[in-house]
Amino acid sequence: MRRPDEPNVATVNVSKVAMRRYLWSLVLLTGGCAASPQTQPATATYNASDDLALARKKNAEPYPDRAATDETESEPSDEIGSAPEPNETPVTGLASPAPHEPHDADVRLSVLDAESGKLAAVLRRLVVQIHRIDRDAGLEDRMLAHALLGRAYASKRQSAKARAEYDKVLKLWADPTAALKEIARASQQTKDELPRTGQALNAAGEALFFRAEQKRLVADALSAPKYRGPDTREAINKFMHTAIAPWVQKRRKLIDDAQRAYQRILTLRPVPPPQWAVAGAAQVSAMLDAFTSELSTVPMPPEIRKNPELRQVYEQSMHDAFAPMREAADSARRTCQEFARKFRVDSSYSRKCQTP
Repeated sequence: MRRPDEPNVATVNVSKVAMRRYLWSLVLLTGGCAASPQTQPATATYNASDDLALARKKNAEPYPDRAATDETESEPSDEIGSAPEPNETPVTGLASPAPHEPHDADVRLSVLDAESGKLAAVLRRLVVQIHRIDRDAGLEDRMLAHALLGRAYASKRQSAKARAEYDKVLKLWADPTAALKEIARASQQTKDELPRTGQALNAAGEALFFRAEQKRLVADALSAPKYRGPDTREAINKFMHTAIAPWVQKRRKLIDDAQRAYQRILTLRPVPPPQWAVAGAAQVSAMLDAFTSELSTVPMPPEIRKNPELRQVYEQSMHDAFAPMREAADSARRTCQEFARKFRVDSSYSRKCQTP
């Protein structure tokens, strides 16, 4: 005879069946994305050692120079995205331990102002001088000038103007082969082809990162619906179908778009700029982690939540179902760590990807 405190086996088994049906309905509502490796977002991986070996054959190392550091004099714009911490350590230069300095005097002064957080001064100078710079300066200085203008506009929350400047950077690098030839011709006398190339790649990396950050902010802004209905299975199931399912599908699309935008940084050649590769991978990892955390907060039917055994099975099943998303986040985190270690990048983003 069953003791009063002993659970009814038949009731528990029926509840387990209901729990499994609910769990699978949740997975299916999310588009099967969590349970199916085929539908998980692809995370770009990059073997930094390949380009490192190539650079060492040229007796140099790829770098992002000091011109691409991201100090600002105001709070980062909610419209644009987060900025790295002030005074981050630049990594080693391509041709020499000293960071490359732009040849154009106004671009050089703007770099110094940007490093000091004086983006208002950058804006005042470059708005006046940009037409002359576009006419007279070398390709890498033109790219850097527009990137600095984009950063200055972003600090003022003028996202449309910032986007226009960063688009000009990418237009200048639209044909990398032609751009590299132009830099090679310009550096025949000065013998600084590699540093010039590094400066141009950094500007392109910053522009691509800006584009990706805009997409990430759109994805992050789409937060999960909050359940405020009665504590019944029927009401919760309806909420899952009418609110959670549409949110998941739209959020996943936005995340995938942002992830692809970050991955474009890794396609820059001859060498992806490590500073921006680290930043992009760190943001991808954080974005996927945040989405997984939000998915774990969806409401449980009362018969599952109030039964310790069923709740334990449910939580373990949820953990297993969303494993592919966590693995994608871990892959991005490893890419971030690899670039930071190989190219000695020390930034808020490199520190961000040290711990999950």
